Amino acid sequence: MAVKHKRHLFCTILLYKRGGVLLYKASKKSSYLYRNTTSSSYYFRRSVPSSLRSSIGRNEISCSLRTDNKNKAILIHDMLTLNVNQIFINGGNISMDDLKKSIRVFEANSITRNPDGSFEIQGFKSDPNNVDAELKMLTALGFNQPIQSKPKPKGIKFSELAEKHLKHAQPNPKLLQQDEAIYQIFIELFDDPYLSDIDHMTLTNFVEIIQNNIPSNAKKTYPTLTAKQISKLNHSNKPMMSSHSVNKYLGRIGVVFKYGVNHGLIDANYAEGKRIKNFESARDKKRPFTNKELNNLFGKNNNNLSKKPDLYWLLYIGSYSGMRLSEICQLQPQDIRQVDGTWVFDINNNHKLKSCKTSGSKRFVPIHAKLLGLDFINFVDGRKNNEFLFGWGYHDKNGWAHYSGKSANNFIKKTCGISEQSFHCFRHTVADCLMKNRTVSKEVQEEILGHAHEGQSYGRYGKGFSVEELYDAIDKLDY
Repeated sequence: MAVKHKRHLFCTILLYKRGGVLLYKASKKSSYLYRNTTSSSYYFRRSVPSSLRSSIGRNEISCSLRTDNKNKAILIHDMLTLNVNQIFINGGNISMDDLKKSIRVFEANSITRNPDGSFEIQGFKSDPNNVDAELKMLTALGFNQPIQSKPKPKGIKFSELAEKHLKHAQPNPKLLQQDEAIYQIFIELFDDPYLSDIDHMTLTNFVEIIQNNIPSNAKKTYPTLTAKQISKLNHSNKPMMSSHSVNKYLGRIGVVFKYGVNHGLIDANYAEGKRIKNFESARDKKRPFTNKELNNLFGKNNNNLSKKPDLYWLLYIGSYSGMRLSEICQLQPQDIRQVDGTWVFDINNNHKLKSCKTSGSKRFVPIHAKLLGLDFINFVDGRKNNEFLFGWGYHDKNGWAHYSGKSANNFIKKTCGISEQSFHCFRHTVADCLMKNRTVSKEVQEEILGHAHEGQSYGRYGKGFSVEELYDAIDKLDY
């Protein structure tokens, strides 16, 4: 059923509606169109007006339209008709070579793709959102060129997804700084790719590059270079990134992808399943202090240590509790209290500058008899009017462990000469001592150290262990 006529630049286009799809067909009113009955090809034939024959130099204009498709021939016919009419009006000469060339140009350029996804057949614009209609129209006109669908928008880039994730997660300043540095390396290596361009191979390449082509502390060594530039240098004489660091980078990137999947911004978490085998165990990387080293710290250098009360108590608490450095430094005087008649460290996050690393980090850690015997409670009473128990300040990016860690590790490494160890080794020392005592269960060890319990759900302080049970385990720490 014909539904509409539209005047075309070269001919009248008749629109048909069939099955809800618009089809296009050129007008049949083509006065100079002829068909060769032998070859089935169409020709353009037109007589030159008698008044122009002498100036034009011929009586008839005739040329092949180079097609046996009638609809296509009509379009070429109408184009030639307009060209010839213009020549007749101007009284100029007709070059048959130019006419034949215009037919070839028409064949090459009759379909024009526009930036908005639409296309034109000699000026007639199609609907860019209906690919089926385009294909049927071209088939009807004899143009069997493949039509590309409108390209999908690229969407957002990785940097935008990472920014959305960080706003949602709101990590503490130290973790924020670490995450931003990791995301920046990914961005620099792959030129901040669109999410639609990221796939499993992208993450496989990411792991290979940071494992084999990015040295440890790369940005400190090459502060003016991008990660891509660094990856192209020769690092044969430099220590490469450890497997632990590679997996850490991969994990932080995976957190961004997980956020994207949960919010419908990316199809999959392409970082999953890409972790590399870590041949160096955590136990090998950080070992417990030996008895000789402990005697060096608290025996040989005890006089030096006692002159610095904050450092003195920091090291003693670390060695008889296994608490994290930041957990000790964020303690407030009121966090040292009695529960069921037992003195405990109350590790909590009830202040804007306090935080807990894992779900199991909020806990009570009984205070060892050694600390009580050294008059620790008297030290606490002397600072009850302070906001925090210790004098180390809070670093905006690195948190509580920044200043205290430098002070503790300087004493351990330089004053005591224990160059391979750090404050964190106290956690390994406590864990090793508890593990070797078969009367202390794995669950109690996890509770004291603030590890998340596997396969169990514990509420705040309601974890199934009394303070007395925890104190019995702490009491086993004997160096």
